Amino acid sequence: MDDLILRKVKQIVQNVNITKGRNPTKEELMLWTGRSEKDLREIMRKLKQS
Repeated sequence: MDDLILRKVKQIVQNVNITKGRNPTKEELMLWTGRSEKDLREIMRKLKQS
């Protein structure tokens, strides 16, 4: 998995938490990253491990 997409998703999650007080939905993440639901599940799994 590319480090760039991991950083991008982490930044999106942090920004939505700060601005809206919640985690982004999977639909929002799919829209903003252009990744599939399967890819995002793997990305989130890797972020939780780090």
